[in-house]
Amino acid sequence: MTSGARPRTGRTDIAGQVRKVSAHHEQPGTASTTSGGSVSAGRSGIRKVACADCHNPHLTSALQVEPPNVSGLLQGVPGMDRNGVAVRPATYEYEICFKCHADFSGDVPYVFRAVSQTNLRLAFDINNPSYHPVLDMGKNLSVPSIPSSLSPTMRASQIIGCTSCHADDQGGSRGPHGSSFPPILKERYETSDGWAESYDVYALCYRCHERSSILADVSFQKKAIGRTTPSGGGHSGHLLAGTSCATCHDPHGVKVPPGLPPGTTGDHTSLINFAAQAVQPVPGAVYPVFRQTGTFSGSCTLVCHGVTHKAWSYP
Repeated sequence: MTSGARPRTGRTDIAGQVRKVSAHHEQPGTASTTSGGSVSAGRSGIRKVACADCHNPHLTSALQVEPPNVSGLLQGVPGMDRNGVAVRPATYEYEICFKCHADFSGDVPYVFRAVSQTNLRLAFDINNPSYHPVLDMGKNLSVPSIPSSLSPTMRASQIIGCTSCHADDQGGSRGPHGSSFPPILKERYETSDGWAESYDVYALCYRCHERSSILADVSFQKKAIGRTTPSGGGHSGHLLAGTSCATCHDPHGVKVPPGLPPGTTGDHTSLINFAAQAVQPVPGAVYPVFRQTGTFSGSCTLVCHGVTHKAWSYP
């Protein structure tokens, strides 16, 4: 039996899942860090994890709910709300995740970006320029790539949960116990550049965002006005040149640093927050900048893969 597969009893092999390369690895013999209501996980990135951090064995049930509410498997578990206040019990799924992945999250981001934020409570803040709709409905309801053929009932106004993206990659359970795709992703998502575009490489994104719409450049047209990048621009040009979705898009949300003049770091609509691995500011600037100029249009002032863009406009 492979790791994560269902054993013959029909029950899910949770033990196999938590042994995967990316998992909530429980440390044998250690007590729960947060299940007692104390939100005190360290920022070192190394913390104790126990089943009781997410599950109350006395109150679990088979109840299934729509995000962001806690399901029957998460009933009676303490959490942290969107304001950073400890709550007991948690009402929403994200409140359980926030115990470790918000104010007490690790300091090192999974992808280094122009604007770095490891506190997911702040990243999902509904006052941000953009965010994936975990705390509330998204700001932009004009998303041509939604619904996808794989999730045909999805709406742009729909709220999703943390486990919409972070879960068992083999479908054995609905929770983020473990996955072969870091960081505990239910499907593959390559965040580094150099991959040939395919459904498999960006399966997580294409689950909700229709691949044919993305490659047809419906929301990001291919050619810049008066100039063309080596790739031809647009979603298709960037993806077919080996640029990852993660190079431009920050999947949780973008929290603008406090104290800076408006627009210093760009507009950050459409989850635009450039990855430092490929995108740098133009000489003399501090941040690479994207500005939205209209529906599905904007301009970039930055250096991307060595190509300097100075207020290059799209479309």
